[in-house]
Amino acid sequence: MLKAEIDYFTYLGKDKPTLKNIGINLSGGGLYLLWGDNGEGKSTLAYILSGVIPFLLKGELKGKVLYEGERLGKDIIGNLSLVVFQNPYIFFQGQTIKEEFQPLLDANHCNSKAIINQLLGDFDKEQYIEHLSGGQQQILSICSAALHNKFIYVFDEPFEFLDDYHKGLAITIIKTLADSGKIIFLIQRKPEEIQDLSIKRSFKINDGNIKEELPKYSEKEYNLGYISNDNIILKIQGLNFGYRNRKQVLINGISFDVNEKECLGIIGPNGSGKSTLFLIIAQLLKQNSGTIELNGKLNKEELRRGIKYSFQNPDYQIFKSSVKEEIVFGLEKNFIDAKSIQSKLDLVSTLLPFDLEESPFDLSFGQKKLLTIISTLILDPKLALIDEPFAGLDDVAKSIIIEQFKIHLSKNNSIIISTHSGNEIKGICTRILTLKNGKLE
Repeated sequence: MLKAEIDYFTYLGKDKPTLKNIGINLSGGGLYLLWGDNGEGKSTLAYILSGVIPFLLKGELKGKVLYEGERLGKDIIGNLSLVVFQNPYIFFQGQTIKEEFQPLLDANHCNSKAIINQLLGDFDKEQYIEHLSGGQQQILSICSAALHNKFIYVFDEPFEFLDDYHKGLAITIIKTLADSGKIIFLIQRKPEEIQDLSIKRSFKINDGNIKEELPKYSEKEYNLGYISNDNIILKIQGLNFGYRNRKQVLINGISFDVNEKECLGIIGPNGSGKSTLFLIIAQLLKQNSGTIELNGKLNKEELRRGIKYSFQNPDYQIFKSSVKEEIVFGLEKNFIDAKSIQSKLDLVSTLLPFDLEESPFDLSFGQKKLLTIISTLILDPKLALIDEPFAGLDDVAKSIIIEQFKIHLSKNNSIIISTHSGNEIKGICTRILTLKNGKLE
């Protein structure tokens, strides 16, 4: 049904092929797993197989992809395939949930329609999609995709931001699509997340080559080994927040302290208010009431200087045309002198597994995530806020981040981590708080 013979594919402006000597012959629908480490070419291969490359994303492709014996062309891919990218927000066409889903629900039928309607009942239909959490956007992008009724689907790390409840719904929807004869490409950095799915064939992508191979499931344990002291650096009292044009209270009476050298974890389900809380602490949103003190001071400038935030979605944090410029930009904005900037660049060049002259926009999601976290920690803030720090990271990148956490804490600094999964931060955080419906439990 789907056959690919690819000699090589090279992105525009690159000298080295991202993929080479790829041969795949898929007979019929089902779940096909593409797995491997960050930057190895998983997404690139799936985009070629679905026709996104070379018709939407450009580059030099030598080879061909055939569906039902017909070569993929620009005139047929719109009706044939659909890609749900790792950044879920770029998938949507509507601004509000109603604008996105009402036309699809009216026009299309899919076997998961009942589940999708049930899920949509948890949301205000007039809510703007851009105001939703990353996890909420991710589950809604999967639901929207299922309603489009295509023949080939690509789901790029579809469970990365999902809590257990929404992950279960996503698995059910994707499995239903596969059972109906659709070709489903699942791109996974952590194949252990889909052990319960019936995978038809599994392909490992390594250095641009492909090998049919089942993943080995393992969970590496990490331990920071730091004990915080009794010096309180952050004190939050009675924090409340809600958007003035919406009735929902997103942060409700939150109070807690953070000690020096502490790595505090905040866990909670999708939409519980974790990212909103971080935006308020970082002074990117203004609370409706309550106080935030850093080192005993309420001064906003003190908060902005001493607290730095690494976003859940790294695309929100990248502006410059090279990795080097990206790092220098942050350092200069924080008044770091030229000599120190060069010293920090030398350090970063030993940490990042990609070249400093690389465009950050050409990096994989996991590589972007690594870059933005390192760019935050290299500023040496008194308090670093790291939103979903391990989303998209392979074991090598995760080990780099853990080591940098240790170094950051050793300087009497502190870290707050937010995540939907408590398993991700076992052994890393000295203390864990649970946020649900805008309240600490």
